[in-house]
Amino acid sequence: MEKRVALLIVLLLLISSCSNPLSVLENPTKYAGLWKEKWILYDEKLNTGGDFMLVPSDPGEPIVSLEEKADDTAYSGRKYLRFSWNGEPIWWEADPPDNPTSCYEHSFSGVCFIAATSYEYYDLTEPRDLSESGYKKLVLYIRGALDKGYYLKIVAPGGSAVDNITPTSSWKKYEVEIYNLFRIKDFLTVVIYYPSAETSPPGRGGHIDIDMVYYER
Repeated sequence: MEKRVALLIVLLLLISSCSNPLSVLENPTKYAGLWKEKWILYDEKLNTGGDFMLVPSDPGEPIVSLEEKADDTAYSGRKYLRFSWNGEPIWWEADPPDNPTSCYEHSFSGVCFIAATSYEYYDLTEPRDLSESGYKKLVLYIRGALDKGYYLKIVAPGGSAVDNITPTSSWKKYEVEIYNLFRIKDFLTVVIYYPSAETSPPGRGGHIDIDMVYYER
């Protein structure tokens, strides 16, 4: 299953019809020589200079979504991100589109924090070199509700991950080691996956809330 999830993450990064709910042009990484002990990627707003990239859904069908919520339940401030997947199969379009690996898939769905300013420019965007920053750890706060049999996986730059997570209704801090910040196109990937997909029909998926995301030394 781990190999299958890893393959699907690669497919996620190759797809060309992803959602684009939020776009921010602020780019603190241009001050490469002034890194602080902590770099906040998201707290009330996205600070990476990039964007988000989602698994696509069929037009008009809210299979996956990312929205920014605003209320008093946020971990920090009033705003946080909510990623949702209803568990229905998603069309994974390989590259080129007529690749025989293209198929409907219900084992995995995810959201990436990408360096590109839009998912449309993902392949054209040069990777970021953040190696001088000295950051060793990705930290974020998550809560959520997933259907039975669904789990959460958090992937940091360099491929290190924390998985088999069952989120709860209360905010919880998660930390993932960072091993490589040399050529970064994805600051963070959060995955909802369904290990029983090969032998079970789709479930109801679920949602996760994400807040206060940062790198630290």
